[in-house]
Parts: sequence; C-alpha cells; structure tokens
Amino acid sequence: MKKLVLIVAILLVACSSRTTTTPIAPTATLRGLPTATASPVFPTALPTDTPAPTSTLMPTAAPIAYVIQKGDTLIGIAVEYNVSLEAIEAANPGIDPGNLQLGQTVFVPAPEGGAPSAAVASTPLPVNVGVFTCAPTPVASLICYGEFVNTTSEPITNLSARVTLLNPDNTTGDSVVVYAPLDLIPPGSAVPLAAVFANGNQRAAAGTVLTADSGAALADRYAVLVVSDVAGGESSGGFTLGGTVTNVAAVTVKDIVVVGTVYNSAGAVIGYRKIALIEPLAADAGAQFSITLPGVASAARWAAVAEGRTR
Repeated sequence: MKKLVLIVAILLVACSSRTTTTPIAPTATLRGLPTATASPVFPTALPTDTPAPTSTLMPTAAPIAYVIQKGDTLIGIAVEYNVSLEAIEAANPGIDPGNLQLGQTVFVPAPEGGAPSAAVASTPLPVNVGVFTCAPTPVASLICYGEFVNTTSEPITNLSARVTLLNPDNTTGDSVVVYAPLDLIPPGSAVPLAAVFANGNQRAAAGTVLTADSGAALADRYAVLVVSDVAGGESSGGFTLGGTVTNVAAVTVKDIVVVGTVYNSAGAVIGYRKIALIEPLAADAGAQFSITLPGVASAARWAAVAEGRTR
C-alpha cells in the first residue's frame, strides 16, 4: 500500500511540473492607404504580394505597361493585344494617337474576360511590296524607298514590312523593319515606305510584308480625306508640296495626318514626309497644308494622301 501511495505521489509531482503554453495570435499589421491622385496611376510592374480579393470585390487584371517603339500606332497595339482602341484611350487620358513618342509608356488594359496578352501571330493578307531603291545620305548612311499599294478590296491596318539589302553577288545583307505612315490604308491607295541603314553601298533592296491585317472593323473610326489642288516646286528648304484637305465625311474629323510623296521620272519614290494638322475639320470643311522635303531638289511627279479619325 505504501508503494502504491508513493507511485501516485510521484505521478502527481510529474504532472504538476509540466508547463502549459497558450498560442499567441499574431497581431495584424495595417498598411497605410494611398493618397488620392488627380489621375489614375498604373503600376509599371505587377506586385509579387498582391492581397487576396475580399468576398465582395472581384479581382481585375492589371494593365500592361507598353513602351512605344519606332513605327508603333495605337491601332497596331490594340490588334496585338486583342483590346479595343477605345479601351486603350480610356486607360491613357489625354493621349495623342497622332503624336506617339519613342519611349512613351502606354497602358494596355485587359480585354473583357481576361488579362491582356499578345495575340497569336496571324497570316498577313496576300499583299506584296515591291523593290526598294537605295541612295546614300549626306551622313554616310543608306536610305531605301519603296511603296505599298493596297490591291485588296478592303482597308488594311497594321502594315509592316522587312526590307533587306541585296549585295552585288545577289546574296542578302542587313535588314530592317518598316511601318506604314497611315493607320488605315484604303483599297487602291498607295503609301510610301522608307528603310535607313547605318552603312552600305547597295542600290536596291527587297521588301517582304510581315503584317497586314484587315481594317474593315475600323473603317467607321477613320475617314479618308480628299486631297486636291496639289502643287509642287523647289524651295529654299527642299521640295515643297502644297494643297487642300477636305473632310467629306458627315462628322467632324480629328487627328488629321497628311503624307506627301515625290517620285523620279522612272516612277520610283525618292522621298516622303508625314505631317499632322492641329485643328480638326468639321463636315465639308477644308484646310490648306504645306509639306517640305529637305534634301529633295526636284521631282517628276508627286502625290498626297490624308486620313483623320472620326472618334
């Protein structure tokens, strides 16, 4: 009996010597709310610790910060990321589609139903671009001019081409990618193209169309303006073209651009320049334009095309 009492006492002492630990709940750390800004600010990179959405708010995909490169247009970016032109403009208040700058950041919002992603490369429309004629420039580089003619029955957008130099032995040399100076090229219209190479003594280059998408869905956003009374002549700054642009659409047109092209007696492009008109044009209104092409002394013929946005 004494042994039994002794064992019970030992067990009680052992039990009383154990310490009971109570878990301490972590304290919540509150993050300060951002201060209000006059215009929306979008992140340049996605955060790695994005908070989980609450039960009452659905998460939305963050926009992509796209940096403008040479030849980019808002339409081309919209086609590439499968979003509407209006959505890009809404995400970038005050953006000027006709005056995009190299290095400028444009925020591309998510299309309905998902995050923005580059569309699968599509097969360009069955169009071609001819041979480019090259000539040296005063700064020892090489410039090659060509022309694209829309031979289809629908307007074309997002036109780009690869221009490759042809060596004397018919092998290929350097190549660059060039872009059309118009966002929407109507059927039967022609636009000039130009490729600049750092060096080279070739006199010809071949052009291959890389992208040429149907612009049928964008036709109501653009208006082809009538260009009339185009005259050209030598001037102190080069060769100058002048004429009148008339809006024959039933609505006001803005973001107007005019492209003037000059040709030699063989019909080859020897220069072109694109300008923007500051003021919009109301229905049936007209405006004068003047384009000077530096370095062009004379031309056998010339032409000008113009487009504007209706919305």
